[in-house]
Amino acid sequence: MTDGDRGRAVQAGPEDAARLVRLREEIQGRLEELALIHARLVGRRLDPTTVRKFVPVNTKEELSGGYHHIEIVGDGAGCAIYCDSGEVIAESPCGQAGDNPCS
Repeated sequence: MTDGDRGRAVQAGPEDAARLVRLREEIQGRLEELALIHARLVGRRLDPTTVRKFVPVNTKEELSGGYHHIEIVGDGAGCAIYCDSGEVIAESPCGQAGDNPCS
């Protein structure tokens, strides 16, 4: 959106609404799976109040460094680093892998 946009709310039609509901369910299921794998790898237990998320936290410099840093569970409690080489690093709390985790 630009400064000139006023924003709006639009109700989805039946087909779009049905597809959006299915997509939300798929995404929630995948987020739960990510969080469970992450928790197992770092030795944590998830409780029902733990926020599951998929939030890129890369800086511009990190994006050019060959990896993607993703927050998996809320408040910086757990992140995953996806290296361009195919490696994946689970960390808890976020930031434990250091400044150049994929080297």
